[in-house]
Amino acid sequence: MSEEIRAVIDTCITSKKFHACYIYGETSRGKTYEVEEALKHIKRPATFLSTHITPLGLYILLYEHNGEVIVFDDLDKLDDTTIAILKSALWEVNGERRVCWLTTSKILIERGIPDNFEFTGKIIITSNDERIHKKIEPVLARMLVINKKVTMAEFGRIVDIIFDKYGIDPTVFKDNYLNIYTEGLHLRNVIKYCEYMTKGYVQQAEQLFSVNEHFKLFETHENHAINYLIELFKLRFGLGRTSFFRYWKKYKMLKETGWR
Repeated sequence: MSEEIRAVIDTCITSKKFHACYIYGETSRGKTYEVEEALKHIKRPATFLSTHITPLGLYILLYEHNGEVIVFDDLDKLDDTTIAILKSALWEVNGERRVCWLTTSKILIERGIPDNFEFTGKIIITSNDERIHKKIEPVLARMLVINKKVTMAEFGRIVDIIFDKYGIDPTVFKDNYLNIYTEGLHLRNVIKYCEYMTKGYVQQAEQLFSVNEHFKLFETHENHAINYLIELFKLRFGLGRTSFFRYWKKYKMLKETGWR
């Protein structure tokens, strides 16, 4: 488990001032898994939501799970009303976090839900979508925020835990696939790999991953001058300078964040 994620969640759950945390970063590097493990560690059950939600749906969810920990996993399609509801749920005014629904709703009336209530729960949001990150900016000041850049070493520790649960030695997998140029190397595929391997379907397991030849070329020749690399890239892949710098930027970012 990432000490960073554990620290931010533990602080959020126990804090009397901050009632939400926001964890964002590259897709499928284990954010949700680590949130689950952190909550287990502090023995706090949670309600997980991983779908689009309307403003009214959010209001009802907060009411029905008031006082609990709610995890929005990859929250999608936020609008201004949803943001306004989150603002009310996350910050105290006159000592209360009062959430209101100020328009008439047949659904609320039928379900006996009031048009306002004091919210006392905690909220955890994860995201890998830059558009969601921009939409949620108005409430970031009310949240504990962490940009989770998972290093290869951290991902390797998660792999060890998963393989241990399946009773599989991770050595071959890590030697073959845990590198900067493996495509498809995300948590869901690691679990799929273990599922196939436990049944003896080696070929299906191996087909989950492929080689990013662009990154492999960079790693092999990155000590050369940049102009040499560009010409080599163009010759090898038939692509231009724009494509080169797109791949090169991504490659350098991964290297800088410890994905080696």
